[in-house]
Amino acid sequence: NSLMNNSEIAFPHLDETVAVIGSGIAGCLTANVLSSSGYNVSIFESSEEMFSGASSGALQAHLGGLYSGSIQTAQECLTSAIELKKSMPYAFNGQNAQFLVADQSEISMEDYTNFYNQHTDYYASLPIDDQVFGPPESFYSVLDAHELSFVKNVEGGISTHEPGLNINLIRSVLLNELD
Repeated sequence: NSLMNNSEIAFPHLDETVAVIGSGIAGCLTANVLSSSGYNVSIFESSEEMFSGASSGALQAHLGGLYSGSIQTAQECLTSAIELKKSMPYAFNGQNAQFLVADQSEISMEDYTNFYNQHTDYYASLPIDDQVFGPPESFYSVLDAHELSFVKNVEGGISTHEPGLNINLIRSVLLNELD
């Protein structure tokens, strides 16, 4: 979204072939959308096998929690995860992610909580149809002492609705759709 406006995108005529570089999640989704829209699509992959690059290890839908240094990057991650969940709701499991703040971390637990409050406010400002990771009031929670008892040298932590991805199911569905 933030990299270019739709007015800057030059769409080819339907009788032209569109090249998609890479056969991971993004490449296959792009090829699928273009093909469904009537375009001829060719996928170019440097490996011998599809889903063998970065997507082969994609285990989680990142909602932005890893990017506490940039609220803009966090919001872009969240926006992408929302679009992925809306287009592939079957691809997610119900697991939560936990992020821990070490005692000697570059960010304090207070700063991380402030970041998550700001990130939650952004999520709450989205249309209700885009709040696909649950209600804003449960977007994250601060871990209590009992939940942190298994780790040492940790100032605190947060639990989020950052779900895991079923990469095998995603691969199977996308490859089947592209056939």
